[in-house]
Amino acid sequence: MQEYLDIDKRQHTFNIKTTVFGKEVEGEFTCKYPSVLDSVKIQVLASRYLEGADNENIFDRAVVQAFKLASLDVLLVKKPDWYDIDNLDRFETIDDIYREVDNFTATFRNEMYKSEDTRDSSKSGDSEVVEGE
Repeated sequence: MQEYLDIDKRQHTFNIKTTVFGKEVEGEFTCKYPSVLDSVKIQVLASRYLEGADNENIFDRAVVQAFKLASLDVLLVKKPDWYDIDNLDRFETIDDIYREVDNFTATFRNEMYKSEDTRDSSKSGDSEVVEGE
C-alpha cells in the first residue's frame, strides 16, 4: 500500500515526438495520477474552457477537447518549452499526450485493484424470484 502513498510512484515520464507548425519537436513529459481534488479541478477548468458556449448547440468534440486540455493542465507536472496550448496548431498533439496520460492512470488503477475482486457472483446461478416477476 505504501507505493500508492508515495507521490513519486504515482508519476509517469514519457517522450512525445510531434510537429508544431511544420517543425519536428520532441520532449519529455511527466504526469501525475489524479487525486480527488485534481479531478474536481479538471472539471472546473474544462467548464471554464467552454464558458459562454451554448449547451444546446455545443459539439460533443468540443467538450471532449476541453476535458483533455484541462486534464493536461492539471496533471502534467513537467513539460517541454514547446508545449504551450496557445501555440499548438494540431489537436493530434494533445491527443497523443492525453492518450499517454490516460493509459498511465488506467494502468495505475488496474494495478491498485488487481488483487481485489469485489464482485459477488455467489448468486449468479440462483433462480430466486425477483419482485415483479
